[in-house]
Amino acid sequence: MRIAFTLVMILCSAAWGDVIHLKDGRVLRGTVQRGPEGYVVTTEDGKRETIPVDRVKLLEATNDPAGADRAMQGLESLRRAVLNLDDIDQILERFRRFVDQNPDTPAAREAMRDIQQWEERKAQGLVKFAGQWVTQRIREQSRRQSLDNAQQALQLLKQGRMTEADPLLRQALDEDPQNVTAMYLRAYLLAEQDQLVAAKKLLEETLALVPDHVPTLNNLAVVLWRQKQPAAAMVRYDRAMMVSPGNKQVLNNVAEALHALPEDARRGTAAQKARQRFESQDAQLQAELEPTGWYRWGSTWVNRDQLNQLREAERQIQDRLDALSAQFDDTQAAIRRIESDMEGNARSMRQIEASSYIRDWDGNFIAVPYPPLYYDLQRDNANLVRQREAEVMKLQSLRQAANEVRKQLPVPRYTGAQRPFGPEGAPLMMMPTTVPTTTQRTPSAAG
Repeated sequence: MRIAFTLVMILCSAAWGDVIHLKDGRVLRGTVQRGPEGYVVTTEDGKRETIPVDRVKLLEATNDPAGADRAMQGLESLRRAVLNLDDIDQILERFRRFVDQNPDTPAAREAMRDIQQWEERKAQGLVKFAGQWVTQRIREQSRRQSLDNAQQALQLLKQGRMTEADPLLRQALDEDPQNVTAMYLRAYLLAEQDQLVAAKKLLEETLALVPDHVPTLNNLAVVLWRQKQPAAAMVRYDRAMMVSPGNKQVLNNVAEALHALPEDARRGTAAQKARQRFESQDAQLQAELEPTGWYRWGSTWVNRDQLNQLREAERQIQDRLDALSAQFDDTQAAIRRIESDMEGNARSMRQIEASSYIRDWDGNFIAVPYPPLYYDLQRDNANLVRQREAEVMKLQSLRQAANEVRKQLPVPRYTGAQRPFGPEGAPLMMMPTTVPTTTQRTPSAAG
């Protein structure tokens, strides 16, 4: 029996057999095992010889039960492996190679039956679709139905009818798991329902089929940010800016993200790259929009009248915040003075307590009453505690007042929210005009 040398190299850590053919024409018989330096041949007289791998042409293996078991195990492994293939010619090649490598074995006879089944599928023109082997007509019918359902769901989502759209999207993905329109829309719906793990998975699968689709990149960044992964979100935003320079919605989201970045993430490579790209593209976008009367305001845009009003409102608010800040500083200084006075009183009281013992005529220590000053200090500290509590409450009130003042800005510079692209950003899945001989997918990115 002959085992192709190539397969032995790839699949076997210990070759088995009793005949080894060398490229120089020599034939050795005995027990053959794979060693670190090549094949070790032990002949019948007990001699051992190591043969480098590159000198071996092929092996002949004994037809022992263990070998047959290994061949059957190899067949089962092959059957599992071809489940991931979608080319029948490749599958047939794998099975035929297996038969050549395991002739006259039960596994080879089983493999021949597999070959017959795959040849029948090829003759019928079957193609792999949604994990099943079907006719091209069935594939196209399922694909068209999937697209119809996705389009209906798209219209429903544009109207805000998420509950009605969800079952259509589920059905569309059952009919065609690679319908990128349905994948994007369902990811959008899941994100809106705060099902972030499932939304992220679908967005990543969408990107695998339509790389560099900007709405998908943006939405994945939004989901990652909400999952508290700012560095990963900035990577996706940076890619979106690279693919679609000057995209207003992407830049608005990046402005929000850069404003809210935690300090440790600000120093990261992803954030720095995104900041550089943002500043360059946003400066150009501002220059383009200024003649049309629109101006950058934090993460949004306002017209000239709004800009002037907002700047004046911000100036007034800043004046009030400065006044509150001065009061805040005065209050903190008052608290520090009170705490210093309290510590001074406590120190004096400890001194009085330490000196309140005297010796009698027999040498014993006896306590004497504290002087009136001790109780004056005690009362003073009690008053200071109440004063400190009042000042601390004043600090809290000042903080709340500052927060309320900041909210009075008619248009906040930053909202704290990053916006996903909606249903209108879905990549469009187009049907081929003719029935192809192989599986085709021609998505075009919208948005």
